Amino acid sequence: MRFWVGVTAAFGAGLGIGAGLWSILREEQLKLEYQQSTEAFMNAINLARQKEPQTEVHVHVDTEQFAEAAAEAKEAVSGIKVSDVQEYKPVDTNPYHLAVEKPQASWTYLEEEDYEDDDGRLKERITIMPGDDGMTPVFVQDDIEIADWEEKIGSNILRDFYSMVPPDVSPAILYVRNNVTNVDFEVIREVP
Repeated sequence: MRFWVGVTAAFGAGLGIGAGLWSILREEQLKLEYQQSTEAFMNAINLARQKEPQTEVHVHVDTEQFAEAAAEAKEAVSGIKVSDVQEYKPVDTNPYHLAVEKPQASWTYLEEEDYEDDDGRLKERITIMPGDDGMTPVFVQDDIEIADWEEKIGSNILRDFYSMVPPDVSPAILYVRNNVTNVDFEVIREVP
C-alpha cells in the first residue's frame, strides 16, 4: 500500500511541476510573439511614413456652382403641385391604433390634496380587509363586498401598497384615479 501511495504522490508532484514549467515557458513564448508583432507593426508604420510623406489636403468649393445647384433644387421642389402629393392614410388593420383609441384601463396615484379637491369627479372609498382565512384580501365598498375591484382601482393595488406606503403607517391609504371612468378612490388597507 505504501508503494502505491508513494507512486501516486510522485506522479502528482511530477504533474504539478510539469504544469508549472509549461505555463512559465508558454508565458515567455507569448511575450516574445507580442514583442515581435509590435515591432513589425511599428516598422510598417515607419515605412509608410517614409514612402508617402503626409501632405495637407485642400478642398476648394466653387460657390457659383453651389448656388446654381441650390437654385435647381429649389425649382424642382417648387414645381411639385399639391395635386401630385398623395394623402397619407393609415392602415386600418394596425392593432396599435385600436389600443390607443380605446384604452382598457388606466390609473393614476394621487396626493391627498388632489383627491379632496372639488373637481367634479365622483369620490368613492374602498376598504381592503383580510378575509376569513387571514390571507385572501376582501374588497369592500359601501359595506358590500365587491368583485370588480380590479377594474376600479387596478390589479397592482396590493403590490403598490407595500411599495408606496411605509409599513408602520396606520391607516394605510392610497388615492387612485381611474382615468377611464374618471372616478377617484380612497383605498384604505386595514391591518388586524
